[in-house]
Amino acid sequence: IRDAQVRRETPDAIIISIQEHTPLAMLDLGRKFLIDTRGEIIKEVKPADPQNLPVVSGLRFSDLNAAGQPPGQAYAAVLEVLKLGMDRHCVVTNRAIQKICVDREIGLTLFAFDRQTAIKLGYDNYPDKYIRLRNVLGYLNRRPDWPDVRRIDLNNVDRIVVHPVAAGTSADQKEV
Repeated sequence: IRDAQVRRETPDAIIISIQEHTPLAMLDLGRKFLIDTRGEIIKEVKPADPQNLPVVSGLRFSDLNAAGQPPGQAYAAVLEVLKLGMDRHCVVTNRAIQKICVDREIGLTLFAFDRQTAIKLGYDNYPDKYIRLRNVLGYLNRRPDWPDVRRIDLNNVDRIVVHPVAAGTSADQKEV
């Protein structure tokens, strides 16, 4: 329960309002915890809890927001991406994200879609990166001869790198 209120209406009514937390993702800190839309830890994950949420890995307890303090850069980036993904028109909705890996130096990498495509976002400027990603995916979807994509690097929005899934040995792989 996120919030509960009880009020009395005279002469004979009691009104109880309860707001539940809305789980947004699972946070893997060695043990898995549910976080809500405000970035607060709700509880430890139990088998009965939703299992189809994005899993966030690579954070430490020290990255989380302590009472009254803003979150660290890495956790703030995760929350921003997850909040963008709540919009059903977003290019990468939270339903499409299986995992978010945090690297303190490089930033965020999303693993999304059915083929486990890695999308390297880095830090900051996520709305612009999502616009570029929508354009890249649109272009690739219009080309049936293009192979499946293994990785899309959007760290620098002026230089987007797409790594296709290569058939054959790793020596055949090309950076495009």
